[in-house]
Amino acid sequence: MRFSTTSIFFALSILASVASSATAEPAVAVNMRQHPVAEDMNPEWQTRIKGGQYVDRADHPYFVSLGGCGGTLIAPDTVLTAAHCGDLTGKQVAVNLYDNKNVYDGGVEIRYCEEWVEHDNWDVGDYSADFALCKLDKPVWTNQLTDKEITLKWNDDPNFNVDNEELIAMGHGHVAEGAAGSQWLRYIKIKGYSQEDCRSTKMYGRQIGDSMLCAGMDDGSRDTCPGDSGGPLIKRVQVGDAFVDTLVGVASWGEGCGAVMRPGVYARVSWAADFIRETTCNDFNSIANWCGNEKEEEETCDGLLAVIAVDTDNYGGDTSWTLREKGRGNTAQVMSRKYWVNNYSNVHQVCLKKQQCYRLDLYDSYGDSLCGNGDCKVVGLGKKTRKGVRIQYEINHNWGSHFRVNFCVNKRGTRIRSKQLRTLYSE
Repeated sequence: MRFSTTSIFFALSILASVASSATAEPAVAVNMRQHPVAEDMNPEWQTRIKGGQYVDRADHPYFVSLGGCGGTLIAPDTVLTAAHCGDLTGKQVAVNLYDNKNVYDGGVEIRYCEEWVEHDNWDVGDYSADFALCKLDKPVWTNQLTDKEITLKWNDDPNFNVDNEELIAMGHGHVAEGAAGSQWLRYIKIKGYSQEDCRSTKMYGRQIGDSMLCAGMDDGSRDTCPGDSGGPLIKRVQVGDAFVDTLVGVASWGEGCGAVMRPGVYARVSWAADFIRETTCNDFNSIANWCGNEKEEEETCDGLLAVIAVDTDNYGGDTSWTLREKGRGNTAQVMSRKYWVNNYSNVHQVCLKKQQCYRLDLYDSYGDSLCGNGDCKVVGLGKKTRKGVRIQYEINHNWGSHFRVNFCVNKRGTRIRSKQLRTLYSE
């Protein structure tokens, strides 16, 4: 059975079938303007927080903002989110983001999604198995982000009771249907429904599969809405001054926002227990304490430790780049990054091979490069030295929607050479 996108929609759906001519305000508005929506983003399929309150700044350090979707840090290096949020490889994420206009808050950690895996059974047709995992480029320790004693567990018990239990959902999504997103992280307390109730004719009937669960309010007074997709649904238990939060769901879809007898639908975490454990522990080789993997030694660079520095403008979501090796028939990708945080200085280290040439492609989806502030922000190319970062080349003109830079590393692995760019200093 298929459903109209006018009545059933995702919290933030990233689907390839959407026409590129559609326009919408981004769900997480970090000082963003309105832009044409990318080909893989449908502004109609979104869900949001309705009837919520602002969270205590220290209450949910595991919440992750993906720039339009939410997620949950289930291990220091792993984020669980919704598959319909799209392939997040290389995407910028913000752990413990409270005020989405203030990523410089000392409690926020900026990371990147180094690897992304969706559930094998994810089906955009019936919304089943709406799970995806992201491996971060560097771990984040949540106990360093809050002064409260908070333990997060993800639920692997299919018999864990949520029926008529108080649950908590959160996000930066819209505060009502048709309204704007919230600048500050908000939460709602809602109740869980049994599968029998959720599958009844008074709710969703046969639309609800085994991988789903429902949570909301009968009268629709509290619900998740656009921009909350992928975010956590938890059951909180307080013991003295300590909190134990059990992740039971991932915000997935709903019919309307806050409609009577149409609660939010969440991906049921216990259903995906094998996927979560095997992907996190085996594919990602995560340092999660429930994986038992040995901590990997830090990799050393046998070539040149290069630096790519990008200062985003007022519209960080426009900007991305990809670095590839060059050779006969070889354009192997080395690294890619996609931004969404505005006016932020991003510095990336990447190990380059000796006597190897590379191609750096810069992209801006709006076509004004990094000049959205009225002046042009800088892309820097250089290397890491014992004294710090040394930027050798700068790109600070209006290069439009795409700019390609070719450069090579010398045979000793000590210098970067580019015939396109003017060096900032003499070597």
